[in-house]
Amino acid sequence: MQIQKVRIVSNNICFGPEPLPDDEVEQHLTISANGEIWFTGYKYGNGFGRFEISRKQQFNIGKSAVKEILELFSQYIESDQLTYYATDIGNLGNENYRYGR
Repeated sequence: MQIQKVRIVSNNICFGPEPLPDDEVEQHLTISANGEIWFTGYKYGNGFGRFEISRKQQFNIGKSAVKEILELFSQYIESDQLTYYATDIGNLGNENYRYGR
């Protein structure tokens, strides 16, 4: 399997007190086969579904470094060891949380 891009979304919204507007609650990391990396952090802002960008960075780590990272992702996916244990998480109905091969 030759993966060309990986997008990881991390969300720490949970059951409990509502985050403050400036609390960072979600991060998106995209790694592309051409060496490009994009990172965006989102603060709670105006509530769930209305997050605001709190920080953003884009850089290039080179094709050879990314090739190794994406190969490790491929090996993990092909190993069929994917297991989800989620007891206190954000909105799984969001398109960012779908898993596909």
